[in-house]
Amino acid sequence: MKTGIFALVAAFLCTCLAQGQSTGVYSTGYTAIKNLESIANIEPYSNGGMGFDNRYEGIKGTREVFDSLYPAYLLLKGQDQWVSLKANMDVVDNKLLFLHPKTGDLLWIPSSMVKQLVVTDGRKELFFRTTTGLRFEKNEEIERFCQVLVDGPWCLIKVPYKQFIEANYKAPYSPQRTYDEYESRQKYYISGPDSLFRQINPGRKSLLKAFPSQKEAIGSSAINEKNAKSEEEYLISVIRKFR
Repeated sequence: MKTGIFALVAAFLCTCLAQGQSTGVYSTGYTAIKNLESIANIEPYSNGGMGFDNRYEGIKGTREVFDSLYPAYLLLKGQDQWVSLKANMDVVDNKLLFLHPKTGDLLWIPSSMVKQLVVTDGRKELFFRTTTGLRFEKNEEIERFCQVLVDGPWCLIKVPYKQFIEANYKAPYSPQRTYDEYESRQKYYISGPDSLFRQINPGRKSLLKAFPSQKEAIGSSAINEKNAKSEEEYLISVIRKFR
């Protein structure tokens, strides 16, 4: 099934012509989706169609990273042309979602086909890859999307995921939770010169334990930890000081 989908999309992309001038990291230029008929056999995406009992209050939250589809540039594995589209990511089933610009249908491809994805959320560009081929201190069995926060010798990634919390209200002393819910969560990983990714908590103590050789950089960031607007901002500021 995956092989067939890949062949269809690859054949489609080969027919696209580069449009416009390349900017930034997109040195190969952008391509526009034209011959969409060549991927018409990809099944429409259905959010939450997993057989949950919706007789109560249904499901709160979504399976996707963003609350809507955003303009994005996609680079598929085995390709050298960027595709311009509107996209989102289902991090439960690890699918890339994209909007058919002619029919408005929401379609999907497996994350295994994605090499890079750049999403513009209206404020900045967010860079995504998958965890395929990465080495983790604790084995990650499932291929997932990951956001690259810092790239280079010291690499910081964030893996977004959704925790499903089931409704619980039937038992006499239950919390009377009358809805299922997808809660947004994330894990942070840092790799150094050994290219081994270690899970890290966004705090000074956790960083010191994992990377004692970077004590000077981490120690000088104690004040920044208090002043940082978010845990993510703090981690980024610290990792950029690593030597």
